[in-house]
Amino acid sequence: MKAKDQQKQFILNDSLSKIMSKLSIHDKADMVHLGLNDFMDNFFIGQLMNETALAGVALAYPLTGILLGLGSWAGTGAANLLSIAIGDEDRSTQESILSNATLFAIISTLFIAIPSYFFAQPLIRMMGGEGAILAEGVEYFEITMLAAPFWVYGLTLNMIIRGEGKMPTAALMMTYG
Repeated sequence: MKAKDQQKQFILNDSLSKIMSKLSIHDKADMVHLGLNDFMDNFFIGQLMNETALAGVALAYPLTGILLGLGSWAGTGAANLLSIAIGDEDRSTQESILSNATLFAIISTLFIAIPSYFFAQPLIRMMGGEGAILAEGVEYFEITMLAAPFWVYGLTLNMIIRGEGKMPTAALMMTYG
């Protein structure tokens, strides 16, 4: 029996608690990696730069969460649809998901990232930035907005890979990222 068929039988026939335990272990590892990544970013910014830079990043970071939400939204929706299509053995839906999710993720990201880049200073000011902290926050936020289409798309793809049931692969991608 192929691995894909084994996983399908596992999902269809085992107890919910066993399925959740096995499939969620990689998500738990991802959450630890994300937390460590955030911790290390803050540690290095605070230690290698200064507290002003750290304060600027702290003001800009919640605004970047909006784009993370878009990537999660596109990826989770696509992953759910993919899981259903795999279960129904609907090849045409499976084949169209990646292109539609890609289009949605990129267009929606650009729809927010481009204006955010040009309005970075008022946005960081709205978050409470003034003086040197405002300048550091704007610099971080502008760079983040330039890279946003890439990391949002990466997040979307990661969610789609999870929808295929390839949790270890998705976790490995998050670790390397």
